[in-house]
Amino acid sequence: MGMENKNIKSLPSADLTGQAATSETNSQGLINPYREILRVLDEIEAKNPKIERVSLQDLKEAGLGPMERTIVRTMITKFEVDTEYLLENFTEEEVKEKADEIKVSIQALRRRVEEESLKWEMEHSNNLYHRYKLLKESGEKFELLKSEVKWADFGEKRKILVLAHYIMEALKQDTNLVTLASLRKPIHFYYEDKRKRLHFNDLAFKGFINELGIDPEEPIRGEELAVILVRRFGYTEESLKGFYEEIVRDLIKPSKMRLPPCIEALAFRPLFYDTKKGKILDEGLKILASWFKYYARGYTTGRILIGKDKRIALFEFMVSKLYGDVVPVTEQTEIMQRFKRFYEEAKPFKCGMVQEVEQATRLKICGLKCPFVAPTDRVEEVLSSVEEVNLYGSDYIEIKLEGVEPFFEPYSPSLNPRSKLVQKFAGFLQSLYKERIEPDRALEILDALLDRARIVQNYVSELVSVKTGFKEIMEALIEDGVLPWELRAKDKPFLDKAGKVLFVSSRLIASMLPGVEGLEGYTTSKLIRALKKLPNSPVLGRREGLPVRKSTYLDSSEKNPWTTGDFWMIRVKWLKEQGINVEVKVPTLEEPTVKKDEKPGEDLGNVGVNLTPLERLILEATREPRDITELIELGKKAGKREEEVTTAVVRLMHLGLVEMGANGIRRAVGGGPSE
Repeated sequence: MGMENKNIKSLPSADLTGQAATSETNSQGLINPYREILRVLDEIEAKNPKIERVSLQDLKEAGLGPMERTIVRTMITKFEVDTEYLLENFTEEEVKEKADEIKVSIQALRRRVEEESLKWEMEHSNNLYHRYKLLKESGEKFELLKSEVKWADFGEKRKILVLAHYIMEALKQDTNLVTLASLRKPIHFYYEDKRKRLHFNDLAFKGFINELGIDPEEPIRGEELAVILVRRFGYTEESLKGFYEEIVRDLIKPSKMRLPPCIEALAFRPLFYDTKKGKILDEGLKILASWFKYYARGYTTGRILIGKDKRIALFEFMVSKLYGDVVPVTEQTEIMQRFKRFYEEAKPFKCGMVQEVEQATRLKICGLKCPFVAPTDRVEEVLSSVEEVNLYGSDYIEIKLEGVEPFFEPYSPSLNPRSKLVQKFAGFLQSLYKERIEPDRALEILDALLDRARIVQNYVSELVSVKTGFKEIMEALIEDGVLPWELRAKDKPFLDKAGKVLFVSSRLIASMLPGVEGLEGYTTSKLIRALKKLPNSPVLGRREGLPVRKSTYLDSSEKNPWTTGDFWMIRVKWLKEQGINVEVKVPTLEEPTVKKDEKPGEDLGNVGVNLTPLERLILEATREPRDITELIELGKKAGKREEEVTTAVVRLMHLGLVEMGANGIRRAVGGGPSE
């Protein structure tokens, strides 16, 4: 198992790292004192396998030298080993006085010494990644420089961070030609003035270039540049393997969210391929396919990936760079083919998927230090609960959570706490968690989600005009109010009893389709299919054969006022979200008052059909005969195209509201819809 871990470049155990680093440190004439302590502990346990506790006196008798005994004594007197036992049985003074006699747990001592041994090896190693990893895990803070400083005056730790930055930037470019000058600069090459403004430290950069000894403008392959960087500053090429893993780890981890232990194990042990048996593990591949598709940020060199998904590119990068020396090329090809197939079929990642892998491998890979099991804060809780983030071109963003209606809004790349999209997202989160979410926090979460957003084929662009056109139709249809359920009629939209669904006759929709921009050539069936494609579709379904009154206004002599009809069921909530007011208005029958200078039937409010603003404009203008060119010019002033005007005129003629005479087009007197 130890050799397997070494071959697959997983995060090494203490023993493994110690062995790997020992050859490097020994070549420098350095001896790790902690390894000497471990050697003596091994000898003691070999002679007495049942031994549980050991004292400094025991270690001395076993041959441990004075320097190493001093290290163990310090651990004991500082309560750094077998802490609970020491605290329960000794005072601080007693520990100092009896340090040579106190017997501590041999296993607790071994674990503590192994930790220190690993740190020692890393600090004295020629492996730059070991030093970088130790520095990163220490959590040490590095403030911005306050003035321009020479490269020679940079501390060793700051130099390590600069080198690690450039090596990873170079490795990301793979075999592409790049220049050092074109790579993203590390923050350590900037300094802050008294006014808190950032400036590039040109003096330090030039010193770095001079020591490196290359022309910063000379094109060189990314991998070759990384090799030059480690060699020139005295580190081994073995360092690059660790940096490859660091790159992959960074790109599969979602922003502001920890990497779950199961994904850590699947990707870096690895549990999608058995290196001993040479067998591909489909269960592990399926989980990784789901994770990469919905959570990973993906890999790109910064150049256009023609016909290639950046998340699939990341998996390919991981397999070739981390496991290229242990997985045969033919197997790599097969792994990629299966991964792509699973990727296409993948559903959003769920913790339940992991159980199948645990059963197949008999390994426990689920842990409590997981964002899905125990999120650290509200931000991580939201990010882990979001299953899918989609960008429909530059038009819309869709955020999906299980069991709730998706957040679907027009997208804008210019985001700040006051932007409309951020404000709406904050409201969406508040409705979920029943607590106030500040716009700043909503923006932080939205930014993190955008890092993992998938660019979906931009079919919504086609539907933008469909949504806009349908909104225009609905505005016209319910401009004069809607009927309550009790007075439902075929010629006017009406609500259900709960007021949550609006029923609209298919014929009403069909009569409105001609002339609506963006809906040219659409039938009612085509329109309803298109609207159902919207993630936040306004259409609930279709109700056929619903009994309704024949008309809102019926003659008292009508013997059978009822008929049946086919209706679209529209969500009232959607209409309100579009800013459309849905108001119930009960119709009243009143005798129309006709002014002396008007003719009966000329009141636009009593035409008996729903008209668009353009149609009302034409109807008003044709009180006197008008030539079609006059109406087109009138329409242009209102921002309408020629074909829109002509289509509106044709519809009005069909409805019997205007007619063509010898002097032009004029409004019909007492006219109604033609049969």
